[in-house]
Amino acid sequence: MVHLPKGKLLGVTIVAARAGEMLQEWSLALDQGLKLSHMAESLHIYPTYSLASQLLASKLRVDQLLSGAMGKFLKKYAR
Repeated sequence: MVHLPKGKLLGVTIVAARAGEMLQEWSLALDQGLKLSHMAESLHIYPTYSLASQLLASKLRVDQLLSGAMGKFLKKYAR
């Protein structure tokens, strides 16, 4: 997945046995101009292969939040 620092999606490539099931969601997100935060916050029915897309988006969103000023603040006071 390629995205801008603010979360705007630019492109996605998935190489997996069930890539077609996972790629559909990313295709819609790109078409509608959704950000990683939208992907991370959307509800996914468990267990499906598309849940992997949400988990990836959630991890990247958390990383994005923790790299900013608030993340530095939280890391400092979590110790």
